[in-house]
Amino acid sequence: MEVIHLKNFNLTIKTAEVSDAKMLRDFVKFVANDSQYLLRSSDEEFTLTIEQEADWIKKAAEHENSIILIGLVGDEVIAVTDAHGGKRKRIAHIAHLGTSVAKKLRGQGVGQAMMMALCNWARANKNLEYLELSVMGDNIPARSLYKKLGFVEVANKPNSFKYKDGSYQDEIVMRLKVES
Repeated sequence: MEVIHLKNFNLTIKTAEVSDAKMLRDFVKFVANDSQYLLRSSDEEFTLTIEQEADWIKKAAEHENSIILIGLVGDEVIAVTDAHGGKRKRIAHIAHLGTSVAKKLRGQGVGQAMMMALCNWARANKNLEYLELSVMGDNIPARSLYKKLGFVEVANKPNSFKYKDGSYQDEIVMRLKVES
C-alpha cells in the first residue's frame, strides 16, 4: 500500500484483494456511466456479479505479469488501474492495461499517480518488457498523460469505436518499454 499526497487529498493505492470485489464492481459500474472513453457504453447492461469480479481479482493475483491497483480516498474507490500480461510464452512479456478515474477527481493527479504506480510495478517485474494500452483518439488528456510517462503511439486503428449517433473514433495503441 502506498499513500500519495495530492493537492487536496491523500490517495491510497493498493493491490486489489478478493475482499475488494464488491466495491470494485460498484466502481466499475459507476464509472461506465461516467465516461465516454470506456469500451462499455453507459447504455449497455452491466451484469458482472461480485463473484465474477472476485474471480477476476483472483486470476490477476495468480499471474506474475498481472495486477489490479485500486485508488482510494478514505474508503471510497476513485480509480482502478489494471495490467494483464499474456498467458502464452510468446506474449507473456507484454501486459495490456486499462485505467479509470472517477470524473469528479479527473485532472487532479489521480490518473498520473495510478499510472506511475503501475509503471513502477512493471519495471520491477522481471517478466515484463512492455506495457501497452488503447485509448480513444479524442481523449487528449489521457494521451498527453501517457506520452508524459514515456508511452509512444505504435498504431492508429481508424473507426474502431462507434458511438450511438453513428460517428466513429480512432483507437490509438500506445506502448511503454519497461526495464526489469
